[in-house]
Amino acid sequence: MSTDTWVWTFAAIYWAYCIFWGVKGFQWAKTTGRWSIAERSLPMWLFLLAATATSFSGWTYIGHPGLIAFDGLAYAFASFYVLTIPITATFFAKRLWLLGKRYNFITPGDLYSYYYGSERGWGEIIRVLIVLIAFLYSSFYTAVQLVAAGSIFNVTTGVPLTVGSIMLASIVFFYVAAGGIRSVAWVDALQAFLLFLGIVAIGSVVLNEMGGWDAFTGRIERLEDRFLEVPGAWEATLIGETKWTGMFQLTYMFSLMGIMASPAFHMWAFSNKDPKPFPWQQVFASTLFIGFALFFFTAMQGLGGRALFEDGVLDFETDAQVVPQIIDRLIGGPLAGFVVVGALAAMQSTGAAYMGTGGAILMRDLYVRYMRPDAGHGEQVWVGRFLVFVIVSIAMWVALTNTAALVMLGGLATAFGFLLYLPLVDTLFLHKFTRQAVALGLALGIIAVIVTYA
Repeated sequence: MSTDTWVWTFAAIYWAYCIFWGVKGFQWAKTTGRWSIAERSLPMWLFLLAATATSFSGWTYIGHPGLIAFDGLAYAFASFYVLTIPITATFFAKRLWLLGKRYNFITPGDLYSYYYGSERGWGEIIRVLIVLIAFLYSSFYTAVQLVAAGSIFNVTTGVPLTVGSIMLASIVFFYVAAGGIRSVAWVDALQAFLLFLGIVAIGSVVLNEMGGWDAFTGRIERLEDRFLEVPGAWEATLIGETKWTGMFQLTYMFSLMGIMASPAFHMWAFSNKDPKPFPWQQVFASTLFIGFALFFFTAMQGLGGRALFEDGVLDFETDAQVVPQIIDRLIGGPLAGFVVVGALAAMQSTGAAYMGTGGAILMRDLYVRYMRPDAGHGEQVWVGRFLVFVIVSIAMWVALTNTAALVMLGGLATAFGFLLYLPLVDTLFLHKFTRQAVALGLALGIIAVIVTYA
């Protein structure tokens, strides 16, 4: 069979799995608690895989090697986010789980409005600000995944970017809206394996194409100095005049800590049966296994891709095209189908999590709280499904009109999540901030992130 036939075959099998869990979840998720947080019943191994797949996405699979190809080792040090992303959960996850279990919280808005006192007004202001953060985060981060998946599908099958992105978004929307977070978790469990093995496979293909490790390192040494200098020199890059200095990298890592501080991961913490999987996910699944893939195999893809570009083997213009070019030019047959499905899994794992939790937060903290407090479970679930559609639609618009590097669009989204460090640190540890200070800090933080990235 041709390569595109293999891609379609693997994709069809994978999508059938996604649809199966959407249908199964639809039959199970009859109440708000089941649809939003799986009735606090996710087992240890399921969360371990699902949280890892959610944390490392289409941005990791496509954007990360792509920007290494453009900015070299100065950017490759960003692979340390395999440490900074889970370190947030190390600080907060168990305490969040305990509070959710004790007080029956479903959304972060429930937690913070209760803690800061909704009857005094400031708790409700904080609730609304967190809803806004969740909406902005979900929209922009989902957009990253749609761009990444649409790009790789376009290069490998010839399906137009817009058509492919809409088709892929439709599959994700179905199982997220139908089954809620439980369906997302079951699909993510498979996606974690596909993401890891796909990154390793693509890096291995590049290494083999260049003649093995010795030939690879020898060719990399002949790249321009700007690809090997750390920190990098001032250059006109995909993200403008920038320099990946130590401070730039440090603040970028802070931004990525926003992934597990985000409103979505509050709900993932609330969804667990017990807190046992948290340390295993943070230390082994994220740092050890994904770290191994990133430090070795995404660097092979990025630097090797740059060398193959200079040798005339590859031909790309943006970071989003590097990995699709590697697949199109160097990989064929069933392996091509497998790594493309790995890319789709990387995109869908994160996009699905933020679509679902974003819809649940909008439903509970806006619709039920202010419009229909007496709404029944069926009404709440269907409104949540509609709000998932709203988030997907906005993300599609962002994806198809955005021209920024995938990595920096993802950084914009995660910076919104990092803002929740303010109420997290106070609620779980310090107990010192006033409700007015927290509300003002969140509001000014939202403005600062928008101004910075604009």
